[in-house]
Amino acid sequence: MRLWLRTASSAVLATLCAGGSALAQDNNTLDQVIVTATKSTATLQEVPLSITAVKGETLQAQGVNRFQDLTGTIPNFTVSQSPISDVISMRGINSDLQAAGEQAVATFVDGVYRGRGVQSRFAFLDMGSLEVVRGPQGTLFGKNTVGGALNINSARPSAVFDGSISAGYEFEQGETEVLGFITGPVSDRLRVRAGFQYNEMKDGWVDNSYYDEAQPRYTNWAGRLSAEADLSANAKLFARYDHSDFDTKGNPIEIIHLGGALAPLLTSLGVDGDIDGKARQGNSSPFLDLGSAFVMDGGTDELMARLDWRTPIGEWTTIAAYSGYDFLRAFDADLGPLDVLQVKQDEKYEQYSLESRISFAAIGKVRPLAGVYLQQSQLDNDGWTYANTVPLGAPFPPLNRFGRFQQESKLWAIFGQATIDLTDKLEATGGLRYASEKKDALQEITLTNATTGGPLPAPVLAALANAVLEATPHVLRPSSKENDTSWSANLRWKPTDEASFYVSAAHSTLGGGFNAAYFGTGGARPGETADQYQQRMLREIAYRPEKATSYEIGAKLRFGGNAELNAAIFHVNYDDIQTSQFTGGTSYVVGNAAAARARGLELDGRWRPVDELTLNAAIGYIDFEYTDYKNAGCTVAQIAAGGYANGALCSAAGVNDLTGRTNQITPEWTVSFGVRWVKPIGDYQLTVDGQANYVDQFYGAQDLDPQTLQKAVTKVNLLVGVGPRDRDWVLDLVVRNLTNERTFQTANDVPLATGSYFATIERPRSVALRLRVNF
Repeated sequence: MRLWLRTASSAVLATLCAGGSALAQDNNTLDQVIVTATKSTATLQEVPLSITAVKGETLQAQGVNRFQDLTGTIPNFTVSQSPISDVISMRGINSDLQAAGEQAVATFVDGVYRGRGVQSRFAFLDMGSLEVVRGPQGTLFGKNTVGGALNINSARPSAVFDGSISAGYEFEQGETEVLGFITGPVSDRLRVRAGFQYNEMKDGWVDNSYYDEAQPRYTNWAGRLSAEADLSANAKLFARYDHSDFDTKGNPIEIIHLGGALAPLLTSLGVDGDIDGKARQGNSSPFLDLGSAFVMDGGTDELMARLDWRTPIGEWTTIAAYSGYDFLRAFDADLGPLDVLQVKQDEKYEQYSLESRISFAAIGKVRPLAGVYLQQSQLDNDGWTYANTVPLGAPFPPLNRFGRFQQESKLWAIFGQATIDLTDKLEATGGLRYASEKKDALQEITLTNATTGGPLPAPVLAALANAVLEATPHVLRPSSKENDTSWSANLRWKPTDEASFYVSAAHSTLGGGFNAAYFGTGGARPGETADQYQQRMLREIAYRPEKATSYEIGAKLRFGGNAELNAAIFHVNYDDIQTSQFTGGTSYVVGNAAAARARGLELDGRWRPVDELTLNAAIGYIDFEYTDYKNAGCTVAQIAAGGYANGALCSAAGVNDLTGRTNQITPEWTVSFGVRWVKPIGDYQLTVDGQANYVDQFYGAQDLDPQTLQKAVTKVNLLVGVGPRDRDWVLDLVVRNLTNERTFQTANDVPLATGSYFATIERPRSVALRLRVNF
């Protein structure tokens, strides 16, 4: 770690020192990075926010085509995969895993909110730019941005004919990727663009001997059509339509540790309990067998239009959009070779939104902005859990737990912001947003005989089903209404054209809601009436909004055009943190931790000492601590020691007090160092792009179980490309995770196998050959 810090720090210091010689060099100027996170166009150096911004063509050139590839390269930002959804973490705050929850880090594509993980599967499709905006962003972006926001701009149609196609093959896992675009004018006022992306993986990185297949295997494709029209000299209309389909078989899951009563049985069935790229997962009975350990099939659609209209009082922008998806997912939920559990989910989501805002022309020294936002969404999720406990010695037939969750949300908000020029070098900005959201839901649980589909015939059998499936039949109709205010304020000082400094504060919320996976509490308590029992369940199914208040100081520095440094120091207070705790059986408990605080720093810099060479470095440090979290989810050792029937009861008893501890998937240090060298050789040029990324140790589970600790690791990526200097074509060799490090991001208890643990394994070394043709 010390070596890494010295290396990265030296690179950043070199950036600082580069300013002395920069003025003497004219051919090695860094490109200015343009961002739109403030709802206006500005350079990265002008924005008083902690932002990492990169062009889409840069990501494509580096072979980056998914969010997971960015982990370690961006300070205090990680994206990982779990069996349920992607987990986005920024400054120590993670996304909610249960079906009804919103992301704590929101994604926006062309201003359209994508709050659910499935919506962002193809966020890199024909991307123009990516902005990772850290810290609460409630004023301009809205709710559900307590961790930050991912602001993505699609590539726009061009008035000049242009196009590109890229085809590559990865040799280690057998992945084929084809992507490209074509754009050009239809008339003087109309421009169009089409983009596409296709991925097929035949041989994943975990060999599942149960089905004699490597997993994951998938076929994904996405397409985009967009058009931009000049309606008049002062009005412009942009519209696009996206569609995607995905079909996945198998998950990169391994049981990484064996323990408890079932360990001998699992060992005898071929489970080794190591991170070695081997798994034995599946079901053999016709009742549970899927033909694969995991299957998921679905698609997404998004249609949006944006109107920009310059008027005498300012520029008016209106964005109207529809975004939706549907999928069917099923998997072997015991994660091993036992014919015990299968989970099946059918989910559909639709969202309609409208934003209209005006950036007023300057009124003296004041530049105001005001807007309104409307959103309506509908979520439908049906889930089945089939339990065949005969292999475990249970004297009753297979059981089925059916859960239905339906939720309608209606949200409206008004917001405003104003920037005041206090002097020619000092400006102050303040903003406010008021939002109101109403949610109405239906949540239903039934238990049946999975073989016949009929009801459970006896109270004893019902009690056994409750013990195995942790569920009590019920029908609930929860509703909520939230009114919240987000605000932001900053002071920016620009003493020279190449230096600016800022201080800022902001407050934002993550909307409350209902636990779609709430299964009841074992029935009414002694002396509890039916109405009291119903009211208690309505309280238990709900969780409160999460709140974040941040304070930040930062600097944006440029040195003669060929070097730059961005720095930020932050402190964030979180209240009512939303948590999702696995019980160790077959369910999750969703609620609120009391409070936490996070503090740290982010540094990133670039230096181009000569035209052929560019160096970059980034450092992220975070000290995250729960200041009050007495009812955290329990480890299996704590559950066993206390004799609790399940993790929910242990959590309620306050056994695992995580006050003073960190959060899951929160590495203390992330360090990145990169070198890009472009060498002309006659009419051709050679490109070498190397990146080394260090990620500190972290826990993969919410309960911070020691068995889920991922050790610190360094991963190296390398790209070597050759092609003509006019870049008509480029042939690249792309190697990611050069030293073949075996790591995981999320981990947890194996359902019903107390003492054993599983993890979602990250992709090991990949070696791809790719040809890009530009025309």
